Amino acid sequence: MATTTTTATIKADIVFNQQQSYSYSTSNLVLQGSTDYTISLNNGSGADYRQTDSIYNVGGLVIGSGATTNYDLKALEQPSFGSNYTVNFTGIKGMVIRNHNTGQFDTLTLKTTGTNAFTNLLNGGSGGLNGIKIAPGGAYFYSDPYFGTAVATNNKIISIGNEGNGTNNTGIAVSIIIAGTTGLG
Repeated sequence: MATTTTTATIKADIVFNQQQSYSYSTSNLVLQGSTDYTISLNNGSGADYRQTDSIYNVGGLVIGSGATTNYDLKALEQPSFGSNYTVNFTGIKGMVIRNHNTGQFDTLTLKTTGTNAFTNLLNGGSGGLNGIKIAPGGAYFYSDPYFGTAVATNNKIISIGNEGNGTNNTGIAVSIIIAGTTGLG
């Protein structure tokens, strides 16, 4: 029997460099910085802080114009080397949803509405009537690395939709990575 060890690093940052030059002077003002937000998750069930035992990763997914795809965090089909297995999250530590398209109207919408919606993702909310927009070339990022956000049978569905507003919008390429636990946390 195989043993699986899972670790993950959650990162989010904007690294900047800004330089201001003055006319009639040789002086420059340079600003540099970043948040350097990086948290490591160690292998574990979630019973302790900053633990993960499962990753859901899908790339190359295309959501058609005007279509919506629902993701059941208690039953995610994970492709793996020619076969599939099911990831049944009990807690989410980090999530990234990336919109690969760059057309002006290629906008995704993240919603937590309807039956068994994962409203814990948005502190009990739904993202509003229109949801959370993921702009062309943009990403949605969520992290709760220490304690995790609970997933339950009545709080488990996220919906990602393609607004379909572009005349050339035949589908939006999406990548999703979720780090979480299937054990206690």
